[in-house]
Amino acid sequence: MTKAEFIQAQSILSTLKFSLANQKFETVTIAESGDIINISGREVGAEVFAGEGEVVADGTYILSDGFEFEVTDSKISKVITEVKATEDVVEEFAEGDAPSVETISVEDFKVLQDEVTKLKDELKSLTDSMAEGKAEAVVKEDEFNRKVAAFNTAFAAIVKIPVETSKVNESPKAIAKKEKDNSAMRNLFEASKQSIK
Repeated sequence: MTKAEFIQAQSILSTLKFSLANQKFETVTIAESGDIINISGREVGAEVFAGEGEVVADGTYILSDGFEFEVTDSKISKVITEVKATEDVVEEFAEGDAPSVETISVEDFKVLQDEVTKLKDELKSLTDSMAEGKAEAVVKEDEFNRKVAAFNTAFAAIVKIPVETSKVNESPKAIAKKEKDNSAMRNLFEASKQSIK
């Protein structure tokens, strides 16, 4: 994933979080168990789910406010007992003070939720790969530093060998010394090549 794609994914994620925070689902408590569910309305056909889009079991539910209904395929199939709104709530909505909230279907919510999950997984994957890359870079840097040190050691030894002048000394002693120095230099180069590999 490129940096631009990552930034775009973060933008989508924050948009999704904002959309999910402003849903027109009512969060309610089941009277008997205390479990929390979400309903899109209190009429037949309203969508019902638990948590973040999880399917609820078919059956009869009684909410803490007394509203009783049956659920089939995550939708209210029958309203058994309705609860009338209190006058305070009716007045508040009658005055038009209620904020406007964009509605979203359960299917769209699930699609958005899947997208968020996918983006979270990609973000975790990127974070993990970055951590692995840092560890690998440290190992490679240590190896590189070791090779440079070996080369510097070999080079320092070579620098200590005196430079020959244009005057050629052809004595057997000078020739033997020259061969010994050349051999030592070859050995240092070979050693440094081996340590660099």
